[in-house]
Amino acid sequence: MKFIEDGVPAKYRPLLDFLLEAPPTEVVLPIADVESILNFGLPGPAHDDPFWWRSIPRNSWARSWLRADRIATLNSEDGTVTFTPGVYSPPVDHQWMIAQRHREATYARECLSSRPMDIHLRDRWWEPHLVYILHIHAEGFYKVGVTRHDARRLRDLTARGRAGVEASSMLANRHAARLVEIAVLDATDSARRVADRYNHHNGQTEHWDDSVPPPALEPIAAAFALDECLPNWALSLNSKGVEDVH
Repeated sequence: MKFIEDGVPAKYRPLLDFLLEAPPTEVVLPIADVESILNFGLPGPAHDDPFWWRSIPRNSWARSWLRADRIATLNSEDGTVTFTPGVYSPPVDHQWMIAQRHREATYARECLSSRPMDIHLRDRWWEPHLVYILHIHAEGFYKVGVTRHDARRLRDLTARGRAGVEASSMLANRHAARLVEIAVLDATDSARRVADRYNHHNGQTEHWDDSVPPPALEPIAAAFALDECLPNWALSLNSKGVEDVH
């Protein structure tokens, strides 16, 4: 399915455009009119299943009204959909996120202190990984992330000047990189922001307000490198288990 940059499927974009142009009041449309706006027939559940019209961004088509700050409600008896003004706000459990990060940090430390697992070799986790911090100027936040040394993710994230690289550091493997990333997230928890409330993809909670400057990456990595409980900190292996793929 083709998506526009804001996460709305291209085929549902006409509905978003219509709602953006509509008066900021309740809009009631027969399903036939919605199909006319879209220029295609909606799937069967759209005609009789209220859950199809749930206003949650996990359903990609729902973003066509969520992006217009609307909540959709189906009336299956008269075949209409009501688009009510309403701003979607995702539930964010910060305490759960912190606990989950610490579980992931414990797992990364265990991997760095034991024999590399075959599944991680297969998935190239033991190859060098880059920890990066982006500054998204227009939206006023920083983002920390991890990507494999030969991946295109960083290039994609900075395409067309949407973001600039504030800092980066190459680590020997994904586990080491993940520990540095988690340390950055822990240090910036007070300014945590959900980057895009309509985007259900990973990475929403790796952002923070740019009023809080990012910590330096190299001192964090240097401190971990001195930890005697992490003997595989500087270990890089390729998918066949051969050392030193730098």
